[in-house]
This record gives sequence, C-alpha cells and structure tokens, in this order.
Amino acid sequence: MTKEQVAQIQTEAVRKAFERSRFNRMSKIQREAYEKQDMQYSQFSDFTEEKIQEGREEGRINERRIIALEMLSENEQDSMILKYSKLTPDELAELKSSILKKQN
Repeated sequence: MTKEQVAQIQTEAVRKAFERSRFNRMSKIQREAYEKQDMQYSQFSDFTEEKIQEGREEGRINERRIIALEMLSENEQDSMILKYSKLTPDELAELKSSILKKQN
C-alpha cells in the first residue's frame, strides 16, 4: 500500500489494523528499532505536553499579576485585587514588595 493510499484511510480502526499488519511483517531487528523509536517519540510527546501545560500555567499567573498591577495603579483595595486577580494574599504581598524594590 502506498503512502497516498494509507493517507486516504478514513477510520481509526482500519489505520490501527494496517499498522499492526505492517508491524507484524517486520523483522525482529526492525520491530525493536520501531519500538525504540516509538518509545522515544512517546517520551518526547509527554515531555512536550508537560512543557506546554507549564507554559499555559505560567501565562495564567502572568495575566493575574498584570491584572493586579493595573488594579494597584488605580489604588484599588487589596480585597478587590485578590477577588479579581485570583492571586493569593502572599502573591499580592510579593508583587507589592517587588514594586517597592523597583521604586527604590
């Protein structure tokens, strides 16, 4: 089967069956190499997904800090900043402290 024909296969079940039959026709050395490559890909994929999630969380934290900074610049009360920025009291205190350090 050509790559073009494989690309035209529409159902996941047929694709999996095709992959299994292709795998079963491989020699032992080819299978071991395939499994090793598949494991490396899986580990890389897991690592990449983990880093994407970390980046998203970092982005959410940065957004919260930006909201808090904007509210601080408008002299909003801490209770309101905590409510809308979703920062913890410790995070807000740290943010205020970093602002004071930059001003000095």
